[in-house]
Amino acid sequence: MLNKIIRTYQNTRLATIKKFTNQHYDILDEAGFLDDGYISKKIEGLKIEYAKLDNQIDVLLLSANKDDYTKQKIATLLDQKDDIHLYIAFLSSNSMNSIEFAIQLLVQNQKTDFCLCLEALYHFKQNREKDALDLFEKYFMLHQDPLDHFLINKIYGVLLLRYNQIEKAIKFLRIATEKRPDDREVHQLLLQTYEDLGMRDQGKIHQKILDLLGDD
Repeated sequence: MLNKIIRTYQNTRLATIKKFTNQHYDILDEAGFLDDGYISKKIEGLKIEYAKLDNQIDVLLLSANKDDYTKQKIATLLDQKDDIHLYIAFLSSNSMNSIEFAIQLLVQNQKTDFCLCLEALYHFKQNREKDALDLFEKYFMLHQDPLDHFLINKIYGVLLLRYNQIEKAIKFLRIATEKRPDDREVHQLLLQTYEDLGMRDQGKIHQKILDLLGDD
């Protein structure tokens, strides 16, 4: 059923998960959408990779060789651990239940612009919608491109709708459906928004997907 929904709404494509530091570095994944099963599997794999990096660092620290090459190698491995911290925070924050964990993970290890989005999700969870919107706006003033992140696109889109920024809201909600095409709430929001705008053809796409999804 999910494959049928995806074919109805989007072509399968490679998605780039971007790092949100000042560096230009991409992590390429063969997944166009982010469901819970994919995220859990990916995080488990990252934990294994993290443990391997720790072991390599331990070996280098215990070795008798303390030359510049060894020091640089350790620094490189520590950078790779930071990448994993960021990636786990990125993936886990696709669930509202994991927002606090994702924030704590980055605060303890590295502070990036992406933290603005995590803090926005946290404020939304605490029913502080204006604070959440302000933080999202601050992030997207710094970074023009949307994120390949289901929950950020969904919640930002919801907030934009509530503050009557309709065209912008549609953009982010559509990206949210690409990341998680079985989320009924986003399709319902887009259906209602398109109908309110008199854009019935676009609304029919989301009605068709809702029909395919069936009742919860």
